Amino acid sequence: MLEERGHTVVTLDRPADGTDTTPVDDVTSEGYVDRVCGTLNE
Repeated sequence: MLEERGHTVVTLDRPADGTDTTPVDDVTSEGYVDRVCGTLNE
């Protein structure tokens, strides 16, 4: 439905979630922001 209306749908694995191998103890707010911004810039 979104794509039919011209939107792009993007999903990402958050740090230490899904297929991401970041250790849970290494997850930070800064790392989360970096991941989201990096995905948006792709």
